[in-house]
Amino acid sequence: MHAVAAMVAAAQGNNHHRHHIRQQQQQQQQKQQQQQQQQQQQQQQQQQQQQQQQRRIEKDERNFQCRWCDYRGRWRSELSQHMRCHHA
Repeated sequence: MHAVAAMVAAAQGNNHHRHHIRQQQQQQQQKQQQQQQQQQQQQQQQQQQQQQQQRRIEKDERNFQCRWCDYRGRWRSELSQHMRCHHA
């Protein structure tokens, strides 16, 4: 009788241990997912900041030069319009 009770207790202990391990694994997976999401958000923010900075630089400087004349534009769209109007 005591042997059966010991076996039942051992089985319950094993089940509890397995459940605890499963919980730990789930928590680790959740942490990893959160970290990945944070990394993705940081990357997106960095890209947005770089794009904003590039727009500021392009706006302040006349980087877009016509290859046929001395015209320079601040925006690519300005250069495209110049090309259509003057060199089409």
